[in-house]
Amino acid sequence: MGEEIEKGALWRQILPSFIATIGAFSCGTVIGWTAMALPYIQEPDAEDVTTTNLGQDVPKDEYLSLTKDQANLLASLFCVGAIFNGPVVAILMNKVGKKWTLVFLALPLTAGWICLTVAKDLSLLYVGRILTGFAGGAFGLVAPAYTSEIAETRIKGAMGSLQQLMVTLGVLMIYIFSGQNVDWRITTGICIAFPVLLAVFMIFMPKSPYFLIEKNKEDEAKTNLERLRGESYNASRELQVIKEAVEESKNIGTVNIIRLFKSKEYLKPLLICMVVMFLQQFSGINAVLSFASLILQAGHASEEVGMILVGLSQVVGTAAAILAVDRFGRRILLILSDVAMSLALFTLGVYFVLDDQDKSDGLGWLPVAALMVFLFSFAIGFGPLPWVLNSELFPKEAKGPASAICASFNWLTGFFVVFFERDMEEAFGRSTTYFIFAAICFAGAVFIFFVVPETKGKTEEQMRLYFKNEGKQKERNDSKIRGQENVSFET
Repeated sequence: MGEEIEKGALWRQILPSFIATIGAFSCGTVIGWTAMALPYIQEPDAEDVTTTNLGQDVPKDEYLSLTKDQANLLASLFCVGAIFNGPVVAILMNKVGKKWTLVFLALPLTAGWICLTVAKDLSLLYVGRILTGFAGGAFGLVAPAYTSEIAETRIKGAMGSLQQLMVTLGVLMIYIFSGQNVDWRITTGICIAFPVLLAVFMIFMPKSPYFLIEKNKEDEAKTNLERLRGESYNASRELQVIKEAVEESKNIGTVNIIRLFKSKEYLKPLLICMVVMFLQQFSGINAVLSFASLILQAGHASEEVGMILVGLSQVVGTAAAILAVDRFGRRILLILSDVAMSLALFTLGVYFVLDDQDKSDGLGWLPVAALMVFLFSFAIGFGPLPWVLNSELFPKEAKGPASAICASFNWLTGFFVVFFERDMEEAFGRSTTYFIFAAICFAGAVFIFFVVPETKGKTEEQMRLYFKNEGKQKERNDSKIRGQENVSFET
């Protein structure tokens, strides 16, 4: 396409990308919050196997004393808030752009943390969890969209991966405070600072040039692009590319919901992506993150050290995923992730079998090791990659509605897992519960192997042809007709 686009100054792109992902850090603090808070605000029940050792080393809150069912609902309500953020975020991004949407989202997140900090009754806790879930989940949609529109192609992958890394760092911060027995209200109050910082710093960041071109503000788009690339940068060429991309999107339009479910090239990737989202949540990940302190207490492990090690393992796994995802592809990492998670959960189940038989003396390290392996394995595959597939499986015209459906489905399944996980432990026992999650992970690896295509290096049009055509041979023939090369897919 003619003259090559020159390279801009990286720090000018990395800085606003980093500030945008402070929201992802806040999302991590929302996810890990109940693991830190429940020992203080839930009373143990002698007849409930999931709370026998609850809060034995921390002072109880003088105002709050939750039952197990109330605690389950509190933990899962952040998923309820996240389910409904899609339409609100879509309207805001279209009206005011991604920059100001990020600033706006800091308001409900700050309000939610204030509610949780000052709560003296259950209703305010519930409101706080819904608000923090709404905003925390929304940051997961808006920050990557903002980053992808301000960063050059050469760093888009790294900046996109920064999102997941910041989530794990947010979880780790909460786990560190939990391991050091910092009072839950103090920790919650500290969390208020992050959305406030995001809002203040984001005000001074550039707007997306794509959004400005969509609003026919070409001069302002050029000014903001020069802010992102450097004062000496010749923005004309890249600006033309942006204008062409915006015009192409307008011409393509958007597929309606009816066609999404009737056309094979849309329905097949939609169902595959929904199954992958189901597998992500039914690995038990959000239950583990929400109740990590209870799992360690039930396993007679050192919570002070264990919580920090468990949080660190997810950070290390996410960093490894950043390096591996474009080298090894999506399928192999998803399969390895599911198999390793299955083994870790099976090991955790075996430990609780031994514990029920009073044969776990000297094995207090095993729950910590199993959780570390589980979270590391989740982070290298099933943490970031379902969201990668959510953007790569669909052609451009179906990406908006299909991705929104899959995201809402993900949070809906997450709600059921977190809400019912401890009921499963009570009904079936801890060991059987983890054996069930292990079996789901193993079944997921089989599903990925036989059904999910590799999307690494594939264009949107190639993915459309793959789902539209029947059989590999027909796909190869069609590819040759179109003069395409190397369009074979693994299934």
